[in-house]
Amino acid sequence: DAFDEDDLRLLQNVADHIAIHLQWQRSYERERRLRRLADTLRETGLQLTTTLDSDRIQDLILRFVGEVVPYDSACILLLQSDNRVTVSRYRGYDRFGVSDAAMRSLELNLKEVTNLKRMAQTHQPLVVPDTTKDPHWIFLPTSKHIKSWVGAPIVARERLIGFLALDHTEPRFYNAKHAQVLALFASQAALALENAWLYEKRYQESITDPLTGLANRRYFQSQLEREVARAKRFQRPLSLLMIDLDDFKRYNDTFGHPAGDEALKLVAQAMEQNTRSVDLTARYGGEEFVAILTETPSNKALKVAQRIVQAVRHLHQKPGTPLRASLTVSAGVATLPDHAESMEDLILAADVALYYAKRHGKCQVAVYSPDFSSSIPHHSAFD
Repeated sequence: DAFDEDDLRLLQNVADHIAIHLQWQRSYERERRLRRLADTLRETGLQLTTTLDSDRIQDLILRFVGEVVPYDSACILLLQSDNRVTVSRYRGYDRFGVSDAAMRSLELNLKEVTNLKRMAQTHQPLVVPDTTKDPHWIFLPTSKHIKSWVGAPIVARERLIGFLALDHTEPRFYNAKHAQVLALFASQAALALENAWLYEKRYQESITDPLTGLANRRYFQSQLEREVARAKRFQRPLSLLMIDLDDFKRYNDTFGHPAGDEALKLVAQAMEQNTRSVDLTARYGGEEFVAILTETPSNKALKVAQRIVQAVRHLHQKPGTPLRASLTVSAGVATLPDHAESMEDLILAADVALYYAKRHGKCQVAVYSPDFSSSIPHHSAFD
């Protein structure tokens, strides 16, 4: 039977009510999403203010962005000075058989990866809805699972520092709205990372000797105190080297202070090249240097000191060396618990051994012996 006019009016009223309800529902959902986004951004900002650790900051960004923009895997890429782009932090790739080693070793050339290059030029986010249909998409061993991709540049004070990238296994999952949201998190990351790196730079400057790049005296003393406590607690050996340039005043007076500065830099390099990464080398002041050798007995510390002495001795023979004349150093070695039980006594024992080495020929190493103290007048090489 055909609808009469009353039926049509009724149907129209029902349709109008449904349309109003759907519109209200859409408005409600949109408001709910916006409220959730605002809450997440607020919580992200609060969490970021609690830390100045750059790794922690990046982990927080990856965690919170996933609450409003779903992803299967995600990473933060940082731009290096030579246009290399490296992976800094990442999540989710292990689910697709991508190892940590593969992620950490991944390097991209900014000029060769179209999506990164475009974001670097525009400072705007970018969506690749379907990677299988994008002629510029590069499938790497780490990205075989990615079917949809969205990225945003991390820009601090108009300077590009990296990218925030999200991946999904479903084609056409991401769109422009996702990109806009991602850009908000990238902005938060930029501000937080810039603050963290500025703090780290100032901290490094506060513990570093500006001429040689080694640790400075204050940091050396704080670290020695910590390492002595650790060595005593776990009953492990700890050795201290004290090194002094021989006749350095004469070298300075003859060739000038700029030449002397170059010599100090070369000695610092020789120390770093002949110690382990876990050891601490420092400039104590003037032409005096020190090295903390953890988990190292005196016989092994002696060999380290001898390598340094010989390395400095041969610096003048290297092609292109800025040294104006041959240079030598003397070294004293003391070990806890063999020669001392406290930080102060360890420093004193190494100092006495150094003075003995300088008094008995220079360009040599002396390991502390109680006999040294009785034959040497009260003296500190670091006074």
